[in-house]
Amino acid sequence: MNLIDNCGEGDSSSKSSLSESYYEDNETLQCRLAFIESDHTGSFAKKCELLPGINWERMLQSRTSRRQFMIASMLIGIDQTWSSDKHVMGGETPRLVSTTSRINGDKVKGLLLGSAIGDALGGPIEFQKSEAVAAMMPGYRSWSADRALSVDDLSRMSKSLQLQSYQKLRPEPEAYGQWQSSAASGTITDDTRQKMVLMNALQKAMQENRLPVAEKDLARAYLEFIDTEAITKRANYRDLCEESLREYWKSAHWVLGSRDLRIAAPTDRIWAGIPTCCGQMTMLPVAALYAGKPEEAYRACYALSFFDTGTAKDINSAIVAGLAVALQQNTPTDLQSRKTAWQAITNSMKATDPYRYIDVPYASRPITLWLDFSHNAFVRAKGKPNSLFEILENEGQAKYYWEAHFVLALVFSAIEFCDYDPLAAMALVLDFGHDTDSAAQLLGAFVGALHGVQLFPNHLQQPVSKQLAEDYDVSLDDWVELLLLLSDREKYPQVVSFE
Repeated sequence: MNLIDNCGEGDSSSKSSLSESYYEDNETLQCRLAFIESDHTGSFAKKCELLPGINWERMLQSRTSRRQFMIASMLIGIDQTWSSDKHVMGGETPRLVSTTSRINGDKVKGLLLGSAIGDALGGPIEFQKSEAVAAMMPGYRSWSADRALSVDDLSRMSKSLQLQSYQKLRPEPEAYGQWQSSAASGTITDDTRQKMVLMNALQKAMQENRLPVAEKDLARAYLEFIDTEAITKRANYRDLCEESLREYWKSAHWVLGSRDLRIAAPTDRIWAGIPTCCGQMTMLPVAALYAGKPEEAYRACYALSFFDTGTAKDINSAIVAGLAVALQQNTPTDLQSRKTAWQAITNSMKATDPYRYIDVPYASRPITLWLDFSHNAFVRAKGKPNSLFEILENEGQAKYYWEAHFVLALVFSAIEFCDYDPLAAMALVLDFGHDTDSAAQLLGAFVGALHGVQLFPNHLQQPVSKQLAEDYDVSLDDWVELLLLLSDREKYPQVVSFE
């Protein structure tokens, strides 16, 4: 059941206007109506009558369950408590109490689907030579060094995105890539599978009443992923799963207390201590648990991501904090509003520093250093794609293109380079090459969180959703439902343990 399609009158434009009408610019007042399970058609409906413009009677009659109705009401922004049961009709507006940040189901799904779309766009061409993918890409590497992007180029780029099958360049299953032979267009890689592990951990903790989740819960979910139905019902997945998670399992066993060096290793050893983009692959949905609360989002990511080491701890946690801010921004409609929204994101990423990296002597804070680098790369490139590519490759200090700082720098320089046009920036990231799926999935999450799911045309949405269901039994609507449920701070005061 797609709960997003069961809100109010079911019209997406009316849902958007409803959400915006109760969430004015920078206002923290939020319509939190108490969902009373014991009397959800009585006193709850009476309270609803006080809000104009919503057909509550039809909404109550059309819901399929109390649980789904609760989710549907959250999706249009109704997110908890009235200050009093005594309200004056016909003149006095009831006083509302703000208890949490707003929740926008469309943007949460935009984050999730945008990330999966980016993964599927980048998967077939990951680490391929530029000449091998020339026919699939816009081809900016073939431009002369002094040719700059024009407005027409940006428009053409934003319309150029096409999902590719894996048959030509990567026909065989790969542990860290696609798990199907001659995989269809829309197929994801480990950048999305890692999120499945996180979502499994959250789902299990909620079902077993074991919230808040901690590092050990996520470690256990990594060990258990190979025994989930998504893997066991597909004959060829088990060996691929084992190969792809073996490195994580060593750290997971260590987190859970094992010191048997045949199966466990210290967490600082994972990926030879390289500060990777693993946290970007796994932890992005955590932002939806803390929309508008970047410090809590940062601390939650930091606490759970046992696979992040060194500078990646700060960089990847700050990314999740930035996504928490992106989810709360008004949907950009023009260049200036896009620029303003992205400035709010980057400013929040720099400002969110609960563990005081800024106070470390003789060393720059990682997230600030690389956000500044990405901006300077944009400025110095002067609109020339090959100049930007050269700066990133020569000065980005990447021994491996899947290092956390490099993926961040690529994404943030690309979005600014493309005048914050989300789909044009996606095309540029793909054309740059190297770790295309990791970079595109991160960019997709940010632009989806900002613009909502409607940003992505159907020819991108539908194949990805189809393959997620066929290949892994995953429904992103189910993920949205879970994240929105866990965002209810009255029912779930603490979802992640920061200890």
